[in-house]
Amino acid sequence: MTGASDPRHRDRRSTRARAGVPALLVAVLAVLALLVGSVGTGLPAAADDPRFEDVPDDHRFAEAIAWLVEQGITTGRTETRYDPDGEVTRGQMAVFLWRFEDSPSPEGPPAFDDVPADAWNAEAVAWLTEAQITRGVTETSFGGAQPITRAQMATFLWRLNDTPPVDGPPAFDDVPPDSTHANAIRWLTDEGITQGVSAERFAPAATVTRGQMAAFLFRMVEGPPTGEPEPDPAPDPDLSVAVSFTEVAELTAPIAGAVGPDGTLYLAERGGRVLPLTDDGVGEPVLDLSDETTVDGERGLLGLAFSADGREFYTSSTDLDGATTLQAFAVVDGEVQADQRRLVYSLEQPFSNHNGGDVQIGPDGLLYLGLGDGGGGGDPLEAGQDLTTPLGALLRIDPQGADPYAIPDDNPFVDAEEAAAEIFAYGLRNPWRFSFDEPTGTLWIADVGQQDREEINRVRLDEAAGANFGWNLMEGTMPFAPGASEPDDHVPPIYEYRTRGEEGCAITGGVVYRGQAIPELDGVYLYSDFCNGSVRGLQVDDDGEVLEQRDLGIDGGQVISFATDADGEVYVLSLDGRVQRIDRG
Repeated sequence: MTGASDPRHRDRRSTRARAGVPALLVAVLAVLALLVGSVGTGLPAAADDPRFEDVPDDHRFAEAIAWLVEQGITTGRTETRYDPDGEVTRGQMAVFLWRFEDSPSPEGPPAFDDVPADAWNAEAVAWLTEAQITRGVTETSFGGAQPITRAQMATFLWRLNDTPPVDGPPAFDDVPPDSTHANAIRWLTDEGITQGVSAERFAPAATVTRGQMAAFLFRMVEGPPTGEPEPDPAPDPDLSVAVSFTEVAELTAPIAGAVGPDGTLYLAERGGRVLPLTDDGVGEPVLDLSDETTVDGERGLLGLAFSADGREFYTSSTDLDGATTLQAFAVVDGEVQADQRRLVYSLEQPFSNHNGGDVQIGPDGLLYLGLGDGGGGGDPLEAGQDLTTPLGALLRIDPQGADPYAIPDDNPFVDAEEAAAEIFAYGLRNPWRFSFDEPTGTLWIADVGQQDREEINRVRLDEAAGANFGWNLMEGTMPFAPGASEPDDHVPPIYEYRTRGEEGCAITGGVVYRGQAIPELDGVYLYSDFCNGSVRGLQVDDDGEVLEQRDLGIDGGQVISFATDADGEVYVLSLDGRVQRIDRG
C-alpha cells in the first residue's frame, strides 16, 4: 500500500500492532482517521498546537482530538475550530478511503444515479463499491450527502476488516439480532472501540460526529476505554424540555430554506429573493426572481433545494401566469450562478391556491416536488385520485439524468397506462411542506385540510412509492363527501387535528429534529400552524405510533415554514418576517 510510506502511517500501525490487532484493521484506522479533516484538502500537515477554541481541555473528546492532530491526521475545520459536533458524510468517507489507497483507478464509473461520472467523488465511490465496502443506500443511489449513522459506521469498519465472525448478538436493547448492522456492532463492541451510549443502548440511528469519530479512532490505537460507558449518553426524548427562540434575521416574508454545498443556509423570500444566512444576519441576495413571480393567492417563490452533488440549485416558484416552475441554476465553486439557468419542469395551475411548491432532495439523490390539487376548494377537478394529472401528488424526478429531466425507472406508475410517470405518491390536497428523516428512512408530509382535518403523514421510504393518502375521498381519517368510502390502499395519517379548532386552521410542517443543541428533542417531529403559531412536537415509535404530542411553549407567529441548517438546528420562518432558531430555553 503506497500510503505506508508516510511515517505518520507507520507510527500509527506500530502502536496498534503492539496491542495485538490485525494489520488490516490498523490500516483501516489510518484511512478513517482522515475523515476528521476537511474534504478536499488531502492529508493535512501536523499542527503545532493540538487545541482548538471549540475543544477546551476538559472536553470529553479532547485527548482523542489532540492525538489526531499530533499524528498529523487533521488540522481541524479551520486553524482555530475543530467542530467536534459536526457530521461525517458518506461522500467524505469514500474520498478519504480512496485517497489513502493512493487514489486507485476503479474498473468502471460509479454504479449510482446520484454520482455522475464527473462528480467530485466519482472515482472514490466507484472504488468503494468495487471493493464491496458499500452497496449504496439503494441499488441506484449512493447517498453521499447523508451523514453516517453509528450503525453504518460500524458496518464500514467491519467490512474493511474483512467481516470477521462474531460470537452472539449485540448486547443492546435497541439493536435487534436480525438488524442489518448487528454483526458489525457486536464486532465493534467486542474490539472495545465503543461500549454504546449506555449499557443498554447503542443508538444505531444517531449520526456520528467528528468528536465521536476521533474517539473511535483513538481507541483503535490506544486500546479500549477503562470500562466506563461513553460519556454523555443521549437522553430519552422529552417534550417538556425548555426551549426558546433566538431571532437571527428579519426578511420580507421568508418562506423556505436550503443548505448549500459549503454548509451555508440559504433563505427564500416569497417575493423572489434568495439570501445567505451569515453570522451577522443575512448577506446580499444570490438570486432575485422578483420580476418573474407574483405573490397573489398562494403564489410566489415557494421552495429551494441543492442537488446531492452540489452542482445545481433548484427553485420552485409560480411564474407571472401562475404556472408551477422548477428551475435549475449552476453552482460553481459553491456559488449560485444566476446567469446560468435552465427550465426543468413546468405545469399550469388552474387556480391561485393549493400550488404546493415544496421541493426536496431525497436520500436517493432524486428531486421531489409537492403539488396541491389545483385549488378552488373541495378539489373540483377531482385531481387527488386522478393519476393522469400531477396535481394532488408528490412527484419524483431526476433533474440531472436527462434534458430537461429523467423519470426514474422505479417510479411506481412508469408503466401504468395514461398515468403521469412523475408521480411518486398521490391523494394529497395541499402538501405545503414535506421532509425526509434520513436516520429512520421516513418521509413526512403535512397536508393542509379542507374543513375538518389537518393531517401529518409518515411513511417509510421503502413503502412510500405509490402510496395513496386518500384525498379527495378522505380528509384525514374521515370521509370527505357524503357516500365516500375509504380506498383499500389508503395510507391514513399518524396524527390529525380539527381544522379551525384549538390547534389552528392550516398545518405547517415540519422537520424531525436532529441537532445537537437540544438532545431531548432528537427524533421529534416539529411542526406548527399558520393560524396558531405555537411550535409543537410529535414523538413516534419505530412503527409510527404516536407516543406523545405536546405544545413546546414557543409561538412563532404566522409560521409558514421550517428550515434546518448544516448542524441540524431548526429555524422557524414566519410570514411576518422573523427568522428564529429553536434553542434550549
